[in-house]
Amino acid sequence: MTNEKKIWLCEQYAQKIWVFSLNIGQEAARVGNYGKGFAVVASEARRLAENLFEYSAKAKFDNNDEFKEIVNLAFETGLLSINAMIEILHVSYVDDNFNGNSISVCIEDLRRLALELNELGGKKLWQRPFVIPEITTPIKSSRKVDCFFKFSIGDNTLVENALNIKEIWFGSKSDTSGKMFNLRGYHDMPIIDCAKQFNLKYTSLNNDLQTVMIINPNYQKYHGYRDGEYALLIDDLDVNTIFQSRIGYDVPPKIGHVFAEYSRECWDTIGNEQLIFPDWQKIINNM
Repeated sequence: MTNEKKIWLCEQYAQKIWVFSLNIGQEAARVGNYGKGFAVVASEARRLAENLFEYSAKAKFDNNDEFKEIVNLAFETGLLSINAMIEILHVSYVDDNFNGNSISVCIEDLRRLALELNELGGKKLWQRPFVIPEITTPIKSSRKVDCFFKFSIGDNTLVENALNIKEIWFGSKSDTSGKMFNLRGYHDMPIIDCAKQFNLKYTSLNNDLQTVMIINPNYQKYHGYRDGEYALLIDDLDVNTIFQSRIGYDVPPKIGHVFAEYSRECWDTIGNEQLIFPDWQKIINNM
């Protein structure tokens, strides 16, 4: 594919992200008080579209451009789709009348766009294929199906209820070098750095950037920022990190697992993998 074609595609993708920002902004207005999270996603989508437009303009005058910057833009696009899905889950939980089908279609288009941008960058962002975990104890499992969030810290697979995830942020490591994390200049929260605590090494696309997951372990039926939120430093995410599954049957974690002593629940899956839900309060108390 020629550079001219790649630049043209970047411009088309930027236009699609801009349209997505308008659609998600309309959704924010439609759901009223519950639309604050959608408004944030819309703002981030506009910023990302502008960055992609600017990059396209710059690449036109750089004959040696190797499209390396596209990798981070692709990753941010994937995170944008994840954050939009998180907001759909939150609003659906507090508003029984909310129907997110139309915006879900837009989010799926955005997820595919992130993968296409990844192809343009010529680098595989997500090194390990994402496989939706299947619980090995379906008879003992509850009939309830819920949404979960699969992530890793120091290459250790972990899981959290998707409702406990508030937002995913991707930015400079200098912003996560202290004890408190400042989100958009108005919300400070304690930083949980498990890699430092357990002597692990983060897996990252860029050594200067850090992925942060904003969690609230004690999520209740409310919407918006509250006390009890933490900034958890994690490895870079797969674009398909949210999955649906039955509630699993709790089993003991394998001996020697880094988080074995700090698990509140553990599931066995097909393929002999274990999904550990960390006990954040234990980890925080041990910091």
